[in-house]
Amino acid sequence: MLFFSKCCVYLLGWHGLAVPSGGRPIALASLATCHARVWEAPADSSQRVTVLSGRCQKGYSWALAPGDSYALKFLPPVTGQQALYSVRLYLEPFGRHVAQGQVRVRIVGVAADGSPANDASLLLPRLLTTQTLQVLNDQPLTLAWPTAHLLVPSNGLFVVLEGVGEYPDDYIITSPRVVLAGKSYSHVGRRSQPDAVPRLLSTWSIPSITGAQRTNPQPEFWMRGGDLPGWRSFPEQKRLPLIEVCFE
Repeated sequence: MLFFSKCCVYLLGWHGLAVPSGGRPIALASLATCHARVWEAPADSSQRVTVLSGRCQKGYSWALAPGDSYALKFLPPVTGQQALYSVRLYLEPFGRHVAQGQVRVRIVGVAADGSPANDASLLLPRLLTTQTLQVLNDQPLTLAWPTAHLLVPSNGLFVVLEGVGEYPDDYIITSPRVVLAGKSYSHVGRRSQPDAVPRLLSTWSIPSITGAQRTNPQPEFWMRGGDLPGWRSFPEQKRLPLIEVCFE
């Protein structure tokens, strides 16, 4: 796992809040990505509740390096808000120079052992390419499902963020970084080729997600990647990725 300190981070608290008058994302059919600048104020905004994963803490973010995955479990905040409407992410290129970074977003159920399910039974995953991340230019990204009316299972759902490399089984090898010509590089290996020579990946090409300070036992937080090839729960983790989930 890689962790970055950043000089400017926007973090919010875990609360049930009416969606502000800033409005809702204008969504395309099925699954849409929308930038904050195209939001409009709908007449029915009071019918939605937004849940946030933490509160303000500056200078911390989570790197989405190849093979790294973070999952947060959300439950409907109040009776009546049972359907998932949208998920808002604060993704940004680290150093604004993403060369190879991609992020996959999955909305999944809960497996028998409580970990994130590995299927796509709730919604199809969305791959955010390097080009998409560069276009964001540090603006929030909203994934919206205004017509899907996905009812949240009684045991909740996970929002999963996955760093995607050149190959599906890429992962960051836990070893000292390499500095060449003043630039930092990490070692990337493939789980299917454990004896292969690791490749070098510029640290500056790895996208990251803004962090948040936990203020509530929820949401559950799980990680995998690097030395954790399987999902592992971190109930005592105080710093989380910042994710906003809107219910209606």
